[in-house]
Amino acid sequence: MALKIEKPYDILSEEEIKHIVYVSKALAANDWRILESIMNRLQNNFFEEIRNKYTLLTEDDIHIILLLRIGFSHKEISRLCGILPASLRKRRYRLKKKMDVECNSITDFIQNLYMKKESECNVL
Repeated sequence: MALKIEKPYDILSEEEIKHIVYVSKALAANDWRILESIMNRLQNNFFEEIRNKYTLLTEDDIHIILLLRIGFSHKEISRLCGILPASLRKRRYRLKKKMDVECNSITDFIQNLYMKKESECNVL
């Protein structure tokens, strides 16, 4: 089932994007590309920066980062990615390793990454 986006991409807000993704049952490869493109526009090429800086990240890693960045809960991310919550915990742990980050919350790190607000996490 493709994303149902009724407005032009360039006028969507982050809350509208979150709602569109939330009501989706599953996201196809093209849906992920559209979401990444929209989020790049809204957040100063955030995902381009992530891809350039953290070259070890897989597409699945990028998907999880996208959902964390939008503000989805771990339960919602598990549902959208079709994985168990325990699998998501392991993936978040592996994200910290791939990104070489030392902090209590990879979610907080991602949400604060490339923002003016300083993160409490350290990049090793």
